[in-house]
Amino acid sequence: MKQEAREALWRERIGKWRKGGLSGPKFCVRHGLNLKSFYTWRKRLAGEGMPPSRSADLVPVQLLAPSGEVRIEVGAAAIVVTAQSSPEALRTALLAFGMVR
Repeated sequence: MKQEAREALWRERIGKWRKGGLSGPKFCVRHGLNLKSFYTWRKRLAGEGMPPSRSADLVPVQLLAPSGEVRIEVGAAAIVVTAQSSPEALRTALLAFGMVR
């Protein structure tokens, strides 16, 4: 496969990953991709205006009523944060979703 075709293929794959809400490792397993290649191409394409991760993507939120908890939805999964949640547990959950480094 020529370099241009390979780059176009990975640009498409990284674009699908960004829209899908899966972590990098889960996306690679689901699509049969090599994780090291995924990270290499994600980094390479980041230098061309494609952000390396979803952690910088912000979406507006609206709090409807105080409930004592915050629900962070990532694709089909969710993280629920309460006053009792530890910062370490939240960081672990966000790491699992590939949202922080």
